[in-house]
Amino acid sequence: MLRNVLIPVGLSEEDELVVDFAKGLYESGARRLIIAHTVDASGMEGPIIARAIDKALLELRKVASRLPASGMDVELRIATGDPVAEMVALAAEAGIDSVVCGTHAKDLLTKLIAGSVSEQIALEATVPTMLIRYDLLRDRAEPSELASAFGRRVLIPTDFTPSATRAFITATAMEKGLLEAVHIVHVITEALEPEAMAEAQQEAYSRVEGLVRTASGSGIEVSAVVMHGDPVDVILGQAKKTGATGIMLGRKDAGPLRAISVSPGATAMGLISGAECPVVFVP
Repeated sequence: MLRNVLIPVGLSEEDELVVDFAKGLYESGARRLIIAHTVDASGMEGPIIARAIDKALLELRKVASRLPASGMDVELRIATGDPVAEMVALAAEAGIDSVVCGTHAKDLLTKLIAGSVSEQIALEATVPTMLIRYDLLRDRAEPSELASAFGRRVLIPTDFTPSATRAFITATAMEKGLLEAVHIVHVITEALEPEAMAEAQQEAYSRVEGLVRTASGSGIEVSAVVMHGDPVDVILGQAKKTGATGIMLGRKDAGPLRAISVSPGATAMGLISGAECPVVFVP
């Protein structure tokens, strides 16, 4: 899943954090990195565009210089146009397995008003997108450790929908030795009468056990829970309790706002904002 990785950058001071994080992707299976930037050429004439591209390439080289002897092939790409559209297209054209983006984890309202390139890429990319908060990277003496540890214990929330199943399949299909353990979490959100709750739990446990058997057949350590409550609180609580080093969930559209989520868009934003590890959205 992480062999060929695209890292979009905005040529800001935070790029160094993401590149330092990327140093650890080798231990998670990465062998090729494309570091890319999009120049907004709207309203520019040819010579000005050329100068902007040259300047951006110079900055990209500075960013890439933080990856000496990483063991990975590093490529630099400059595109012109809309940053989301160009990065999504590049991921599709360049044989990319995953996109890795830093994020400020804006709240849902701010996201809807101001937008977020990283989260929009996660919404539109045809490959898994890993989001990692900048504040987590700043708090680490070695941000690369968050990347190298990703596969040690991956938490997979599931609501048994096709998108959740794709996330489960993607996680358990990781290269042998890169994924050590998975923890499957299903959250019952409805307020049910005792008898109905018992039936819902029994059905959920039956379906979860099927996932456990599938993952166990791959030689992976597997655990699972079915709980009732707020999805964000339950999932983050389980992530902390189990020492999750990564969270992987399915992406699905939710009406005209097209929020990415396990259920409503607020769930996904809550996970990004509260998780102490990278969060991966699987299309």
